[in-house]
Amino acid sequence: MQVAKTCAERGINVALYCLGTVQEEIGGRGATAAAEGIKPDVAIAVDTTLAADTPGKTKSLTDPALKLDAGPSILRGPNGHPVITRLLIEAAQKNDIPYQMKPDAKAASNDAKPLQLAAAGTAAGSIGIPLRNMHTQNEVASMADIEATISLLTEFVCSLKEDQDLLPINFDRNGNRCLNL
Repeated sequence: MQVAKTCAERGINVALYCLGTVQEEIGGRGATAAAEGIKPDVAIAVDTTLAADTPGKTKSLTDPALKLDAGPSILRGPNGHPVITRLLIEAAQKNDIPYQMKPDAKAASNDAKPLQLAAAGTAAGSIGIPLRNMHTQNEVASMADIEATISLLTEFVCSLKEDQDLLPINFDRNGNRCLNL
């Protein structure tokens, strides 16, 4: 809600919907229903992601190993639209917001996939808040990572334009096809 509040105070020129979804663990039903109703041009799934820096662990559960206090992760993979991924990275770099890259060759295990597929296709991205001991009674997250996530989302939304070009393929000045990554 802090993202919505700050974006409203800064006077964004795009519509912003913020929602919490249900049933992500069993197919993203809430995200699918919401996206079908809203029909967004851009959607960002925010969830926790496995941190691999748990004290005492000898083997990383993720590659690369995400860490607490190093910022949120930005997904690069099948459910991370390449232009959205680039815009998230640019927002982080421009505003000195710490972030970690999360390359993943498989479908995201969060709401990014149902958001991407809903409403005839949505440019989706995914931000992960590193979390130790996921799905246990003693999960641990960093307030610094949560605050960096809020800053990243705020700067990303504020950077969007009403006529934002989301096509991953464009044409250069000479009419040649080129990647807009």
